Amino acid sequence: FFINNIDLFSCIDVYKLGDFLGNSAIVEESKNMICRNFQTLISEEDGIRSIPLHLMKQILSSDKLILYCDYHTILPGIEREEKLADLIKKYCEVNCMEKDVDDIKSLLRTDQQNQISSHRELSHLKTWTSNTRMGSWCPANPRHVQRFSFRGEGKRFIRHITLCTLKRNGSTIIGGLTFKWSDGSSDTIGSMPSQSVSGTSTFRSPLKLFKKILGDPTPLLTEMEVPAGEHISFVFGKSGRYVDNLTFVASSGRTIGPVEPVGGNRGDFRNPLSNLDPAYNSFNTYLDGVQGEEVITNKEKVIVNLRFIYNCLTNGEDPGHGYKCSQPFIHWSQWEAEIWHAT
Repeated sequence: FFINNIDLFSCIDVYKLGDFLGNSAIVEESKNMICRNFQTLISEEDGIRSIPLHLMKQILSSDKLILYCDYHTILPGIEREEKLADLIKKYCEVNCMEKDVDDIKSLLRTDQQNQISSHRELSHLKTWTSNTRMGSWCPANPRHVQRFSFRGEGKRFIRHITLCTLKRNGSTIIGGLTFKWSDGSSDTIGSMPSQSVSGTSTFRSPLKLFKKILGDPTPLLTEMEVPAGEHISFVFGKSGRYVDNLTFVASSGRTIGPVEPVGGNRGDFRNPLSNLDPAYNSFNTYLDGVQGEEVITNKEKVIVNLRFIYNCLTNGEDPGHGYKCSQPFIHWSQWEAEIWHAT
Protein backbone atom coordinates (compact mmCIF):
# COMPACT_ATOMS: atom_id res chain seq x y z
CA PHE A 1 0.00 0.00 0.00
CA PHE A 2 2.71 2.49 1.01
CA ILE A 3 4.85 1.76 -2.06
CA ASN A 4 1.91 2.15 -4.44
CA ASN A 5 0.78 5.44 -2.90
CA ILE A 6 4.05 7.19 -2.17
CA ASP A 7 4.35 10.72 -3.55
CA LEU A 8 6.51 13.82 -3.19
CA PHE A 9 4.60 15.07 -0.15
CA SER A 10 4.76 11.80 1.80
CA CYS A 11 8.07 10.25 0.73
CA ILE A 12 10.10 11.48 3.73
CA ASP A 13 7.50 10.25 6.24
CA VAL A 14 7.21 6.93 4.40
CA TYR A 15 11.01 6.68 4.40
CA LYS A 16 11.11 7.11 8.17
CA LEU A 17 8.27 4.64 8.61
CA GLY A 18 10.01 2.03 6.47
CA ASP A 19 13.19 2.50 8.48
CA PHE A 20 11.25 2.09 11.75
CA LEU A 21 9.54 -1.08 10.49
CA GLY A 22 12.72 -2.46 8.98
CA ASN A 23 10.94 -2.84 5.62
CA SER A 24 13.69 -2.67 2.98
CA ALA A 25 11.27 -2.41 0.05
CA ILE A 26 9.56 0.67 1.49
CA VAL A 27 12.93 2.19 2.43
CA GLU A 28 14.38 1.69 -1.05
CA GLU A 29 11.35 3.02 -2.93
CA SER A 30 10.95 6.12 -0.77
CA LYS A 31 14.70 6.80 -0.76
CA ASN A 32 14.80 6.70 -4.56
CA MET A 33 12.02 9.27 -4.77
CA ILE A 34 13.84 11.51 -2.30
CA CYS A 35 17.07 11.18 -4.32
CA ARG A 36 15.27 12.27 -7.51
CA ASN A 37 13.71 15.30 -5.77
CA PHE A 38 16.30 16.09 -3.11
CA GLN A 39 16.65 19.82 -3.80
CA THR A 40 12.90 20.37 -3.81
CA LEU A 41 12.38 18.49 -0.55
CA ILE A 42 15.06 20.37 1.39
CA SER A 43 14.47 23.78 -0.15
CA GLU A 44 12.84 24.90 3.12
CA GLU A 45 14.01 24.44 6.69
CA ASP A 46 11.07 22.20 7.60
CA GLY A 47 12.20 19.72 4.98
CA ILE A 48 15.79 19.87 6.22
CA ARG A 49 14.75 19.23 9.83
CA SER A 50 12.51 16.31 8.84
CA ILE A 51 15.37 14.01 7.80
CA PRO A 52 17.27 12.32 10.65
CA LEU A 53 21.06 12.18 10.40
CA HIS A 54 21.34 8.42 9.82
CA LEU A 55 18.80 8.62 6.96
CA MET A 56 20.52 11.67 5.48
CA LYS A 57 23.73 9.65 5.34
CA GLN A 58 21.91 6.89 3.46
CA ILE A 59 20.63 9.42 0.94
CA LEU A 60 24.08 10.96 0.45
CA SER A 61 25.54 7.49 -0.07
CA SER A 62 23.09 6.67 -2.87
CA ASP A 63 24.20 6.43 -6.50
CA LYS A 64 20.76 7.69 -7.51
CA LEU A 65 21.11 11.11 -5.88
CA ILE A 66 20.53 13.75 -8.59
CA LEU A 67 20.85 17.53 -8.39
CA TYR A 68 19.97 20.23 -10.92
CA CYS A 69 21.38 23.60 -11.93
CA ASP A 70 19.32 26.81 -12.02
CA TYR A 71 18.07 25.90 -15.50
CA HIS A 72 16.94 22.42 -14.46
CA THR A 73 19.62 20.43 -16.24
CA ILE A 74 21.21 17.57 -14.31
CA LEU A 75 24.50 18.57 -12.70
CA PRO A 76 27.44 16.39 -13.79
CA GLY A 77 30.02 14.82 -11.45
CA ILE A 78 32.14 17.57 -9.88
CA GLU A 79 29.42 20.23 -10.01
CA ARG A 80 26.96 17.87 -8.32
CA GLU A 81 29.34 17.09 -5.45
CA GLU A 82 30.13 20.78 -4.98
CA LYS A 83 26.42 21.55 -4.74
CA LEU A 84 25.97 18.69 -2.28
CA ALA A 85 28.74 20.14 -0.11
CA ASP A 86 26.75 23.38 0.18
CA LEU A 87 23.57 21.48 1.03
CA ILE A 88 25.38 19.46 3.70
CA LYS A 89 26.61 22.67 5.30
CA LYS A 90 23.08 24.07 5.29
CA TYR A 91 21.68 20.84 6.74
CA CYS A 92 24.17 20.93 9.61
CA GLU A 93 23.55 24.62 10.34
CA VAL A 94 19.76 24.24 10.47
CA ASN A 95 19.99 21.16 12.71
CA CYS A 96 22.83 22.58 14.88
CA MET A 97 25.18 19.78 13.79
CA GLU A 98 28.23 21.83 12.84
CA LYS A 99 30.48 19.25 14.51
CA ASP A 100 29.23 16.62 12.04
CA VAL A 101 30.00 18.54 8.86
CA ASP A 102 33.31 16.82 8.10
CA ASP A 103 31.88 13.40 8.89
CA ILE A 104 28.95 13.91 6.51
CA LYS A 105 31.14 15.43 3.80
CA SER A 106 33.20 12.23 3.80
CA LEU A 107 30.26 10.73 1.87
CA LEU A 108 30.97 12.98 -1.12
CA ARG A 109 32.46 11.31 -4.19
CA THR A 110 35.49 13.60 -4.64
CA ASP A 111 39.10 12.80 -3.71
CA GLN A 112 41.89 15.06 -2.51
CA GLN A 113 42.59 16.19 -6.09
CA ASN A 114 38.93 17.21 -6.44
CA GLN A 115 38.31 14.41 -8.91
CA ILE A 116 35.36 12.01 -8.89
CA SER A 117 36.36 8.80 -7.11
CA SER A 118 33.06 7.01 -7.76
CA HIS A 119 30.40 8.28 -10.13
CA ARG A 120 26.72 8.57 -9.28
CA GLU A 121 24.07 7.89 -11.91
CA LEU A 122 23.93 10.26 -14.92
CA SER A 123 27.06 12.14 -13.84
CA HIS A 124 29.01 11.97 -17.13
CA LEU A 125 28.48 14.95 -19.45
CA LYS A 126 28.65 13.82 -23.09
CA THR A 127 28.15 15.74 -26.33
CA TRP A 128 26.04 14.47 -29.22
CA THR A 129 25.78 16.28 -32.56
CA SER A 130 22.68 15.53 -34.59
CA ASN A 131 23.10 13.64 -37.84
CA THR A 132 20.22 15.60 -39.35
CA ARG A 133 21.46 18.45 -41.52
CA MET A 134 19.06 21.31 -42.23
CA GLY A 135 19.52 23.40 -45.39
CA SER A 136 21.44 21.66 -48.21
CA TRP A 137 21.53 24.64 -50.51
CA CYS A 138 23.48 24.37 -53.81
CA PRO A 139 23.68 27.69 -55.71
CA ALA A 140 25.04 28.27 -59.19
CA ASN A 141 27.63 30.76 -57.89
CA PRO A 142 28.52 29.69 -54.37
CA ARG A 143 29.94 32.25 -51.96
CA HIS A 144 31.05 30.52 -48.81
CA VAL A 145 31.62 32.88 -45.86
CA GLN A 146 32.53 30.67 -42.92
CA ARG A 147 31.94 27.48 -41.07
CA PHE A 148 30.64 28.06 -37.53
CA SER A 149 30.17 26.17 -34.30
CA PHE A 150 29.21 27.55 -30.93
CA ARG A 151 28.02 25.82 -27.78
CA GLY A 152 27.77 26.28 -24.04
CA GLU A 153 29.86 23.21 -23.14
CA GLY A 154 27.77 22.74 -20.00
CA LYS A 155 29.07 26.03 -18.56
CA ARG A 156 26.61 28.47 -20.09
CA PHE A 157 23.01 27.97 -21.20
CA ILE A 158 20.84 29.41 -23.97
CA ARG A 159 18.47 31.98 -22.45
CA HIS A 160 17.27 33.97 -25.46
CA ILE A 161 16.93 33.23 -29.18
CA THR A 162 16.51 35.68 -32.04
CA LEU A 163 15.55 34.30 -35.46
CA CYS A 164 15.80 36.45 -38.60
CA THR A 165 13.53 35.42 -41.48
CA LEU A 166 14.03 36.38 -45.14
CA LYS A 167 11.97 36.08 -48.31
CA ARG A 168 13.23 33.63 -50.94
CA ASN A 169 11.36 32.76 -54.14
CA GLY A 170 7.99 33.53 -52.62
CA SER A 171 8.68 31.67 -49.38
CA THR A 172 10.07 32.54 -45.96
CA ILE A 173 13.34 31.04 -44.69
CA ILE A 174 15.55 31.34 -41.64
CA GLY A 175 18.35 33.71 -42.59
CA GLY A 176 20.15 34.07 -39.26
CA LEU A 177 20.03 33.43 -35.56
CA THR A 178 21.42 34.78 -32.30
CA PHE A 179 21.86 32.88 -29.04
CA LYS A 180 22.16 34.87 -25.82
CA TRP A 181 23.75 32.87 -23.04
CA SER A 182 23.38 32.72 -19.27
CA ASP A 183 26.77 34.38 -18.77
CA GLY A 184 25.68 37.49 -20.71
CA SER A 185 27.56 36.65 -23.91
CA SER A 186 25.95 36.12 -27.32
CA ASP A 187 26.68 34.46 -30.67
CA THR A 188 25.22 35.53 -34.01
CA ILE A 189 25.37 33.88 -37.41
CA GLY A 190 23.76 34.70 -40.77
CA SER A 191 21.60 37.75 -41.49
CA MET A 192 20.74 39.84 -38.45
CA PRO A 193 19.72 43.54 -38.67
CA SER A 194 21.51 45.69 -36.11
CA GLN A 195 18.23 47.17 -34.85
CA SER A 196 15.25 45.07 -33.79
CA VAL A 197 11.87 45.34 -32.14
CA SER A 198 10.80 42.51 -29.86
CA GLY A 199 8.09 40.35 -31.41
CA THR A 200 7.47 38.58 -34.67
CA SER A 201 7.62 41.68 -36.83
CA THR A 202 9.36 45.07 -37.03
CA PHE A 203 6.52 46.59 -39.13
CA ARG A 204 4.69 49.63 -37.75
CA SER A 205 3.24 51.89 -40.44
CA PRO A 206 0.33 51.03 -42.82
CA LEU A 207 2.78 51.24 -45.72
CA LYS A 208 5.07 48.66 -44.13
CA LEU A 209 2.09 46.46 -43.38
CA PHE A 210 1.04 46.72 -47.05
CA LYS A 211 4.56 45.73 -48.08
CA LYS A 212 4.43 42.79 -45.72
CA ILE A 213 1.24 41.49 -47.34
CA LEU A 214 2.80 41.81 -50.80
CA GLY A 215 5.94 40.02 -49.71
CA ASP A 216 8.35 42.78 -48.72
CA PRO A 217 11.88 41.32 -48.50
CA THR A 218 12.70 43.28 -45.33
CA PRO A 219 14.05 40.84 -42.70
CA LEU A 220 11.74 40.10 -39.77
CA LEU A 221 12.92 39.26 -36.27
CA THR A 222 11.35 36.88 -33.80
CA GLU A 223 12.51 37.13 -30.19
CA MET A 224 12.11 34.12 -27.89
CA GLU A 225 12.87 34.02 -24.17
CA VAL A 226 13.57 30.71 -22.41
CA PRO A 227 11.40 30.68 -19.24
CA ALA A 228 13.19 31.04 -15.90
CA GLY A 229 14.18 27.72 -14.39
CA GLU A 230 13.91 25.89 -17.73
CA HIS A 231 16.16 24.95 -20.62
CA ILE A 232 15.71 24.04 -24.29
CA SER A 233 15.03 20.33 -24.58
CA PHE A 234 14.87 20.02 -28.36
CA VAL A 235 14.22 21.75 -31.66
CA PHE A 236 12.52 20.63 -34.86
CA GLY A 237 11.53 22.23 -38.15
CA LYS A 238 11.39 22.00 -41.92
CA SER A 239 14.19 22.30 -44.44
CA GLY A 240 15.14 21.62 -48.04
CA ARG A 241 17.47 23.90 -49.94
CA TYR A 242 17.25 26.31 -47.01
CA VAL A 243 16.32 26.13 -43.33
CA ASP A 244 12.62 26.86 -43.78
CA ASN A 245 11.34 27.01 -40.20
CA LEU A 246 12.32 26.17 -36.62
CA THR A 247 10.45 25.46 -33.38
CA PHE A 248 12.15 25.35 -29.98
CA VAL A 249 10.64 23.39 -27.08
CA ALA A 250 11.40 24.07 -23.40
CA SER A 251 11.94 21.44 -20.70
CA SER A 252 8.36 22.01 -19.53
CA GLY A 253 7.15 20.72 -22.90
CA ARG A 254 5.87 24.14 -23.97
CA THR A 255 6.87 25.81 -27.22
CA ILE A 256 9.17 28.80 -26.78
CA GLY A 257 7.92 31.90 -28.58
CA PRO A 258 5.08 31.84 -31.14
CA VAL A 259 2.70 28.90 -31.30
CA GLU A 260 3.25 28.61 -35.04
CA PRO A 261 6.74 27.65 -36.36
CA VAL A 262 8.99 30.60 -37.16
CA GLY A 263 9.66 30.72 -40.91
CA GLY A 264 7.95 29.31 -44.01
CA ASN A 265 6.09 26.11 -44.87
CA ARG A 266 8.31 24.64 -47.56
CA GLY A 267 10.77 21.82 -47.07
CA ASP A 268 10.45 18.47 -45.34
CA PHE A 269 9.99 17.87 -41.63
CA ARG A 270 13.25 17.43 -39.72
CA ASN A 271 13.65 16.08 -36.18
CA PRO A 272 17.33 16.39 -35.17
CA LEU A 273 16.81 13.90 -32.32
CA SER A 274 15.46 11.14 -34.57
CA ASN A 275 18.80 9.27 -34.54
CA LEU A 276 19.43 9.61 -30.81
CA ASP A 277 18.85 6.60 -28.57
CA PRO A 278 15.41 7.03 -26.89
CA ALA A 279 17.12 6.46 -23.53
CA TYR A 280 18.22 10.09 -23.82
CA ASN A 281 15.18 12.30 -23.50
CA SER A 282 14.17 15.65 -22.03
CA PHE A 283 15.13 14.40 -18.55
CA ASN A 284 18.84 13.99 -19.29
CA THR A 285 19.32 15.79 -22.64
CA TYR A 286 19.33 19.48 -23.57
CA LEU A 287 20.29 21.76 -26.46
CA ASP A 288 23.84 23.06 -26.06
CA GLY A 289 24.59 24.77 -29.38
CA VAL A 290 24.70 24.65 -33.18
CA GLN A 291 27.12 24.20 -36.04
CA GLY A 292 26.84 24.77 -39.77
CA GLU A 293 27.93 27.10 -42.55
CA GLU A 294 27.23 30.67 -43.49
CA VAL A 295 26.88 31.52 -47.20
CA ILE A 296 25.73 34.49 -49.28
CA THR A 297 22.81 34.40 -51.70
CA ASN A 298 21.10 37.43 -53.27
CA LYS A 299 23.60 39.61 -51.40
CA GLU A 300 22.34 38.32 -48.05
CA LYS A 301 23.84 35.88 -45.59
CA VAL A 302 21.95 32.67 -44.82
CA ILE A 303 22.73 29.61 -42.73
CA VAL A 304 22.96 26.12 -44.28
CA ASN A 305 24.12 22.66 -43.21
CA LEU A 306 22.66 23.48 -39.81
CA ARG A 307 23.13 20.81 -37.14
CA PHE A 308 22.14 20.98 -33.48
CA ILE A 309 24.46 20.01 -30.64
CA TYR A 310 23.06 18.37 -27.50
CA ASN A 311 24.49 17.56 -24.09
CA CYS A 312 23.53 14.20 -22.60
CA LEU A 313 24.04 13.08 -19.01
CA THR A 314 25.08 9.43 -19.12
CA ASN A 315 26.56 6.68 -16.97
CA GLY A 316 29.77 6.89 -18.97
CA GLU A 317 28.60 5.56 -22.32
CA ASP A 318 28.75 7.54 -25.56
CA PRO A 319 25.19 8.57 -26.60
CA GLY A 320 26.15 8.22 -30.27
CA HIS A 321 27.51 4.70 -29.94
CA GLY A 322 25.88 2.26 -32.33
CA TYR A 323 24.14 4.94 -34.39
CA LYS A 324 25.39 5.59 -37.91
CA CYS A 325 25.43 9.09 -39.36
CA SER A 326 22.69 9.11 -41.99
CA GLN A 327 23.48 12.68 -43.04
CA PRO A 328 27.18 13.39 -42.38
CA PHE A 329 28.36 16.99 -42.29
CA ILE A 330 29.32 18.02 -45.83
CA HIS A 331 31.69 20.93 -46.11
CA TRP A 332 30.94 23.64 -48.64
CA SER A 333 33.98 22.71 -50.76
CA GLN A 334 32.45 19.27 -51.33
CA TRP A 335 29.20 20.84 -52.56
CA GLU A 336 31.21 23.03 -54.94
CA ALA A 337 33.18 20.06 -56.24
CA GLU A 338 29.96 18.14 -56.90
CA ILE A 339 28.52 21.09 -58.83
CA TRP A 340 31.61 21.42 -61.05
CA HIS A 341 31.76 17.67 -61.59
CA ALA A 342 28.11 17.63 -62.70
CA THR A 343 28.77 20.34 -65.26
